[in-house]
Amino acid sequence: MDLHDRERCYAELVNLLRDFIETEKVLNPDTKLVDDLGLESIQIMQLVAEIEDVFDISISLTGLADVRTLSDLTDFVMRSGAMP
Repeated sequence: MDLHDRERCYAELVNLLRDFIETEKVLNPDTKLVDDLGLESIQIMQLVAEIEDVFDISISLTGLADVRTLSDLTDFVMRSGAMP
């Protein structure tokens, strides 16, 4: 996994998340999507749809079960082999 690609992936995910959260929230790799950002299930489903569109991937909801943080989400998308 190329560090530059991971950084680009992370930056794109941060941009996508900005549409779903209050703008004053600080995002970092350890930010918890549900606990820290308060994302609700419908928001997560909308976020997944956006990620699928931007990264041109199909996301298995069972695969998301272990995704807790923004870093986890970045790794998950990178493992899918996708880049915007």
